[in-house]
Amino acid sequence: MYINTTMEEKKPDPASTPKPDAQYQKMFTLLKALEQKVNNLNREVELIKGEYIRKLSSMKKDMRNVNEEMIDNKSVVSKLDKKMGLIIQELKTFADKREFDVIQKYLEYVNPMKFVTQEQFDKLREEIKKDGRDAK
Repeated sequence: MYINTTMEEKKPDPASTPKPDAQYQKMFTLLKALEQKVNNLNREVELIKGEYIRKLSSMKKDMRNVNEEMIDNKSVVSKLDKKMGLIIQELKTFADKREFDVIQKYLEYVNPMKFVTQEQFDKLREEIKKDGRDAK
């Protein structure tokens, strides 16, 4: 076995190497394909940006609406709180159960349903006078 130690350059086979025009044409075709892909990607990016901006604008509008509703709700809750405070104050002025029971007992004792009107009293007095005269 003999190993060649000299530094000889291997010369390429002129038939196997493409011609410079064919290489340039192939490179040009690849470059055009890459350019088309880049353009397609740029269009997609622009579409995505537009959609993002549209959605962001919509979300900002929705957030403004939600904030306005929250402010309105806070106002309503505040008004309800004030009204509840007034109702509680009014309820404190009402009689409690014990006081109500005392009043009910007094009413049962006095029993105003058995009172007579002025007309009934006058009529009854006239009848008594008439009976008194008739008895004499």
